[in-house]
Amino acid sequence: MTTIRKVIFICFVLHMSVCYADYFEHNNDLSLIQTEVDFPFQKDVEIDNLEAPKCICPKFPRPSDCSEVLANGHNVSGVYTIYPKSRAVDCDSIQVYCDMETDGGGWTVIQRRGDYGNGPNYFVKNWNSYKKGFGNLRKEFWLGNDNIFAISNQDSYSVRFDLKTVKGDSGFALWDTFFIDEEDRNYRLHLEEYSGTATAAINNHHLTEFYTLDRPNFPSHRKAGDKQHKGGWWNNGFPSSNLNGLNKQGKDTSGDMDGIVWFGFGEWGFTESLGHTEIKVRPKRFK
Repeated sequence: MTTIRKVIFICFVLHMSVCYADYFEHNNDLSLIQTEVDFPFQKDVEIDNLEAPKCICPKFPRPSDCSEVLANGHNVSGVYTIYPKSRAVDCDSIQVYCDMETDGGGWTVIQRRGDYGNGPNYFVKNWNSYKKGFGNLRKEFWLGNDNIFAISNQDSYSVRFDLKTVKGDSGFALWDTFFIDEEDRNYRLHLEEYSGTATAAINNHHLTEFYTLDRPNFPSHRKAGDKQHKGGWWNNGFPSSNLNGLNKQGKDTSGDMDGIVWFGFGEWGFTESLGHTEIKVRPKRFK
């Protein structure tokens, strides 16, 4: 057997995913490690000649969402890199938070609210901020409408809304079909087939356009001093939900009905601002 100190082997598989191998003379093992930081894996392979070893790569070298991250063997919730198959993001990678625990895991989280010290007005942002996304993926954030469009249009997706009151009462609402349109259509919302333990409050927003204070897309939104529409959301003038409202953490006695609201969930309806929410998507074909 020819002795070598180090062998570097590079393989290109689907989407040009790169693997490399290091040969260590002391144990005649070849350690294969994928170069993507968020998807490390290692396997020892015996080598007794100079022939190039077989590169062992994950099932989805460039996972397009968290369900494919899970299929690659990563079952711990956290931040991962995905590669949506969409020109909307120029096929670039994006960082996302993956929920690997709820109902089998594989959820790509697109929004989270909670008591993270950001202040009640943190989600009062302009159109461009909601387009690009903002926040901390491990705390409060909005993934960005361009990213949500890219993810939700690369396959058939379901959406799940996880809700919790300040007192700790929890529930969820699931729609079997979910996607949004591109920016030219103001990120119009599409929802079908509800199930869950919480109310179907967002049904009233089906086929409505996204709204921000600097870009109202419905006649009633253009009224000066519109109290109910603070954070960006899909609204038609008669909103029954807004999970991007002011973070008031509990009962709201102001009468403005502008908190984190989901009509029919909690004790006080529109006068209650929820304590914690997450919105997450997953392919309908997920098993």
